[in-house]
Amino acid sequence: MNRRLLLVAIVSMAVELLPGGVTAQPRMDKPTGTKPPESEGLGSGTAKGVVQKVDTKYQSITLDDGTKIVLPSTILTKKDKERLKAGAWVSAEYDMKGTAKVATSILVRPGGCPEGSPCPDEDESDGKKKKK
Repeated sequence: MNRRLLLVAIVSMAVELLPGGVTAQPRMDKPTGTKPPESEGLGSGTAKGVVQKVDTKYQSITLDDGTKIVLPSTILTKKDKERLKAGAWVSAEYDMKGTAKVATSILVRPGGCPEGSPCPDEDESDGKKKKK
């Protein structure tokens, strides 16, 4: 009887020591309940410039200074979509989402700005001043 009891105790301990044993323990490969720091909003800003590239696959634009801005479809009007081409001047307000600049509003002026003159702060589609 003592041998049986000893054998049961040894087998129980061996099972406990095996990876993925009988006891339930939380997995440590994925954090739970917390967001990684890069997914938190890290600020906001405004980017202005001439569009060098429109990437329809990733819904983004690249400006002449290299700034890449992601454009959610919810902020673009039909008129903006028609105007948004390489060479257009834009002013975009954005929020940082990780390392991406995600536009919250955009002003699109086709044809860029004339040399030496300031670009407009007025949206040509409705004639209203942008709120800051």
